[in-house]
Order: sequence, then C-alpha cells, then structure tokens
Amino acid sequence: MINLTELIKENRSSLSPSSIRTYSDNVYKLHQKMYGQKEFEDLQWLKPYDTVIKFLEENYKSYLSVRNILNAMIIVLIDNKELENSKISYQNFRDDMNDRYQKAQEDGVMTDKEQTNWVELDRIDAFIAEMNNNINTLDLKLKTGFINVANLQLAQDLFLVKFHTVYPLRNDLAETAVVSKKDYNKLSAEDLQNGNYIIVSPNKVTLHIANYKTKNVYGSRSFTVDDKHVLKYLRLWLKISPNPKWLLLNLRTDQPLNRMQLTQYFLRIFSDKFGKKVSTTLLRKIVVSTKHGQNIRDLDELAFKMCHSRATQASVYNKVQPSVQ
Repeated sequence: MINLTELIKENRSSLSPSSIRTYSDNVYKLHQKMYGQKEFEDLQWLKPYDTVIKFLEENYKSYLSVRNILNAMIIVLIDNKELENSKISYQNFRDDMNDRYQKAQEDGVMTDKEQTNWVELDRIDAFIAEMNNNINTLDLKLKTGFINVANLQLAQDLFLVKFHTVYPLRNDLAETAVVSKKDYNKLSAEDLQNGNYIIVSPNKVTLHIANYKTKNVYGSRSFTVDDKHVLKYLRLWLKISPNPKWLLLNLRTDQPLNRMQLTQYFLRIFSDKFGKKVSTTLLRKIVVSTKHGQNIRDLDELAFKMCHSRATQASVYNKVQPSVQ
C-alpha cells in the first residue's frame, strides 16, 4: 500500500504536518468514493485523468472541494514522471476552474449556492445573543460541575461563532494550541514558523498563526484578541473544556478538531439553526459585505486579521447582498 503521508512529505518537505494530513486525506477519500476502499497499491488509478475529472464534476458540487482535491493530487504526482501528462491535465483543469471562479468573485455577484446559504449578520448576532442567554441559564449548574456534552457544545459553539464574526479567519483555529506566555516564549523557531497558538494570560490574549493559506505571502501573523465578548466566551469555554490544551475539540474524543472536522462542525452549527450551509469562507464574505463602506482604517485592520490584502477583501469577499423580499 502507498503511504501518502510519506510521499507528500518527500514531494513537499516544507508543508506542515496538518497540511500533509489534509492533502493525503483528500486523495484517500476520493479513492474511497470512486472505488469503495480507502487504500490503494499504486497511483495508476490517477492516470486516466478524463475519468477522474468527470467523476469530480459529477460528484462534487463545491468548487473549493474540487480544487482542494486537485491540489492534493498534483502534489502527489509532482515528481512522478510516468504520470506527468496526467498531472499536467489536472493542473490545467484546476487553473481553468480558478480563472472562472476568480472572475465570478470579482463581479461581486453571489453564486447560486452563496445566495441560497446566505445569512444576514444581524441574524447571526441574534443567534449569538440567544446562545449567550442559554449559557447564562446554565451558569449555576456549570459552577457546580453539571457539565455534559450538550453544555460543552453550546459553550464551544458560542465562542466559535462570535470569534468568526469579529475575526473572520478561514479554518485556522483548527489544531490551535492554547499556551501561556511563559510556554509560548519557550517554543522553537520551527514551532513558531509552522504552528498556530493562542497565548492566554490573565490580562491579554494573543493569536499567533503560521499555518494558514496565504502564509507564503504574508508570513506568520499575530494580533491581540481584544473584543470583550470574544474574550468572555473564550475564557468560559477554556474553563470547562475537557482538554484546554487545544482551542477547539472534537467532543466525542476530546482531541483537537482538524480543518476538515472544523468545516463539518461549522456547517452543523448553521444547519441546525438556520437550515443553511455556512462555512468559514461564506461567513468571511458575510462579514466583509456587511462592513464594506466603513472606516478605511477598520477595513485595513480587518484585512490584516483575515490574512489577505484590501484588494482581495474588496474583490473576492465583498458581495452584493440579496434584497429583502
């Protein structure tokens, strides 16, 4: 059996462990979906690129999902001379998809999928207030130790949604470690260059991110988490978390959420409440579209925390919002 983790590590040694795992998972899951089993002996199944591309087009509706799978396959094949033609075909298909997606984004017009799943920010804020009220009714029980999975999920949901309305990152809170300032100062240069950390002290909270999509452009970034509501919900969550060494947890295992799990977790929150499929990417667009036209300095700060440029913010994330009927 091929070990994709080792193969990807050999092909792209600069990738972080979590990125390597995500790429390998994408390829394994594609094979599982195509052939009913995760493992495979060799890469010959990727040779008939027309068959694979047709399968992607017919079985995946999300552009981002297809793009992520294509990127993973390209990295797997990057040094494979025998399958060079297939790799080039995947690259060409991905680049064509990217061009069409970028053009659609720059038009500022929502896709049908975005319009179907759009939730106005004021409705999300009302949802946050509702969760906060529910937390408040549990306050005495939480203090006396009455903590079950439902209460843990409520506290984590409240923090997660509020955080992303103020600091609309991608899935960068996945596998983010919680550390003290003292422990943060002990981290190696390699750790700081590849990991995401939230530094929690009594008077200050700082987020350090070095494992994110546009790191090669902007490098590692740190900013102070200073929104009083985010801080309140963060400290409550860490107080009752069954594994406070990690910021977000899979509550069935008490292990940190990876990026793919965070995507599903996020979709579950909004599906349960609104019947909508809101990802971190769509929420970024909702936040930017709502805040567009505000003070330029505020938008500059928002772009910094979103880890992209103001130009990207304006062209990709600012959308013409659906009219209220």
